[in-house]
Amino acid sequence: MMSSRYVQLGRTQVDISKAVRDIRGVEDMVEEVIRDDWQELRAVYYGVKLAPFADAADIAEWDNLLLNRCPPLFPETDEVCTDCFQGPCELSKGKGRCGLAPEAFQSKLSLRMAVNGCLTQMSGTRELLDYALKEFGRDKPVSMGRLVIMSDSAPSINVLTGIYPRNLGDLEKAMAYADAQILKLLGASYRGVASVQDFGSMTFHAGSVLFLAMDVAELIKISCFEFNSSADQELVELRDYPPANIQSGLGSLEQEKAVLAFAGDNFLPAWVACTRMKEQNLDDQIALCGLGSVGQDIARFYDKCHPVGTSIEAGKMLRTGMIDVLVASQSCVPLDLVNEAKMAGTILIWVDQGYDELPDRTDATADEIVDELAGATNSVRIRDVEKAGEVAVRLVQAVKAGRKRKVARQELSAMTQSCKKDCDLCSFSCSLNLPIGQAVRRTAGEGLGAWGDVAKDCYFCGKCELSCPQGIPLLDMIAEAVAGNTPRDRYIMRAGRGPISAHEYGLAAFPLVWGNSPGYAILLGCGDAKKDDLGWIAHELVTRNFFVWASGCGSTEIARYFDEVEKKFIFQEFGAECGARNILNCGGCSATAHLMDVTFKVARGGGISLYGNYAESADYDFFRLPKFIIIWGGIPERMYAMAAGLARNGNPVIVGPASGFRWKRCLMGDKYNSAMWWMYDGVTGAKKQVEPSPRNLIVPVETKEEAVLMGASLLPRPLDLRDSRHTILETYIELSEELFGDLPDDWPLFLRTDMELPVKQKARLLKQLRDKYGWEIERLRVIRARHPAGRLLSLQDYTRNYGIPLGDYATGLPRLIMKRKE
Repeated sequence: MMSSRYVQLGRTQVDISKAVRDIRGVEDMVEEVIRDDWQELRAVYYGVKLAPFADAADIAEWDNLLLNRCPPLFPETDEVCTDCFQGPCELSKGKGRCGLAPEAFQSKLSLRMAVNGCLTQMSGTRELLDYALKEFGRDKPVSMGRLVIMSDSAPSINVLTGIYPRNLGDLEKAMAYADAQILKLLGASYRGVASVQDFGSMTFHAGSVLFLAMDVAELIKISCFEFNSSADQELVELRDYPPANIQSGLGSLEQEKAVLAFAGDNFLPAWVACTRMKEQNLDDQIALCGLGSVGQDIARFYDKCHPVGTSIEAGKMLRTGMIDVLVASQSCVPLDLVNEAKMAGTILIWVDQGYDELPDRTDATADEIVDELAGATNSVRIRDVEKAGEVAVRLVQAVKAGRKRKVARQELSAMTQSCKKDCDLCSFSCSLNLPIGQAVRRTAGEGLGAWGDVAKDCYFCGKCELSCPQGIPLLDMIAEAVAGNTPRDRYIMRAGRGPISAHEYGLAAFPLVWGNSPGYAILLGCGDAKKDDLGWIAHELVTRNFFVWASGCGSTEIARYFDEVEKKFIFQEFGAECGARNILNCGGCSATAHLMDVTFKVARGGGISLYGNYAESADYDFFRLPKFIIIWGGIPERMYAMAAGLARNGNPVIVGPASGFRWKRCLMGDKYNSAMWWMYDGVTGAKKQVEPSPRNLIVPVETKEEAVLMGASLLPRPLDLRDSRHTILETYIELSEELFGDLPDDWPLFLRTDMELPVKQKARLLKQLRDKYGWEIERLRVIRARHPAGRLLSLQDYTRNYGIPLGDYATGLPRLIMKRKE
């Protein structure tokens, strides 16, 4: 039995053996956290329990609260389980041989999808960590930047492991934990027998572990490879940091230069290539560009990089024939890059697992590889990232001079002759409903101009070409249109800025708390929605005074948005600091960790330590911070896992357009079911009915307008202050009327006093409260309010029976109800 071990915290002695279920092996770490990062009053009055190196079960109390409010809904179901030798089991007829219930099987498949979504990021982070350990050693210090201290160093690592990462050795411990957790969750996703709730909790946990791996990757990138970090800048410089000067799009590539491109998640070959280019002064000879996450990564250490598109557009960009050499690795989107490179006459260097048909030249010398590939249209596999980067730079110079586009194409008019006017199977098969058949038929008269909208929005999935009964090479036509539109495919963006520190975040709190900003909006996407959508959403929100943050391929999509009035691209038009009416690009896919981490940092304002303390941090944040996430486009499994991790910390996630209804698990509540919406009075322990907010955790929508309005509807929180609730209601009502021509049907559910009504609309809204909802109104004041259950109550009784009085402490977890000091 563990003996007591005490830490002096102010005037209080804390028995650390009681703070953790099993203190063995983590005694020193827990002692440091309590001594250096706890507040005495919380230790005395609240039931603080730490869970370092947490399993899903250690955070299940919080997960179950979320799943009870927003029960899982599975839009697409599988009825046959083949996971073990006893199957297949027809679950539509009842439980399987192992006892697995039909609904639990859907939850199990959701877990499997989330775990699969973690794998490429996990393996990529592990490879990056192993490389850094060999290059720099375990004692290499790591930090997000000098403005980031213990209180906000890397929250996704902190809350799950309890580690304050100081060096690469600490990151190795964190990744060992993450690897073990994913292995455990992977096993459960195939062999586990549990309830819907238990599998749901594990799905959340997979997303949380994914963000931990992203935090590890970001710490290494910033500490070892000189990636941009806003936490290394003076606060006064962040308004324009990094500057909006990254030339992007195919049109930004100088055609007289050799074009070297990188795709996938692995930036290390690009790091080596950029180092060689700087050493040899080759910037004026080679145009270096990136597709997808790696393009955003390169721009954080090489400002001459040209991000030309998203990961999913790599095939389309290759088919244009503009890229001389492509260095690629795995990403969240599997693509047939070997075939596309061959068709375009591009030399492909693959640096990752897979593509075993490629000759593995890892052990050949750089001279031998360059000699073999120069002037040829061959592809090779080089697993040594340093050699791959070096070969790429030498090779692109050698092949540029004599290279011609090698894609054999027919004349456009010949391609269209066999099209049947009454067919349109190509358009019907397109997930974006692009007018492909119409473009084919207009080609004879208009040429490439007929393909403008299709070429812009197409992400080259090939479904249209596969469905064409005449075998028309539709992808070739789209590629010709893309190549023809190259001069106009040009936009300007900011490089990723990395983390948002607690210092910066604290300075930005005033507009949120006191009401001139409605909240935070995080925008993500993989580039396979209509290209204008995400930029329109971003512009709509930032002009309404939101804090708008983005990362990954979503940032690339947003960067294309051009304001015709201001004559600026969106990143030129708005500032880059963490503040209202600004838009931030944090960086590539792994930089999404910063967007997750900043939501944890709110709990710091309540004196809550993040270390090994997920549930308490999430409880504080969930009921206070107005925010939402929009994931726009397709649903790679990695994005599915990210959505689970974001939702677990109380970030409502909106998914769409078409992909939202193919989402494996939605989490939606019933705003009219009062039993779902409650909190505990943090002092008395009384259970109180509160507003249905946020009423959804993962919800699908079909249009960009619905996405914006749904986001506004998810902003209210039970612990809003008066001024912030005023701004939230004003934004929600204005968006509903402007986008859909009517008031939202649920806005009175979020009104606690007439002082929260928008001033310009107060008289009109009070009239509707009286005439439509039965409230008692006298002049411009509410005298008696209608409780959701139907009772008409005085404002005093209304506040006593519905919602949390302003400034009162409340919680969703019984153990966090205030204790009397013994």
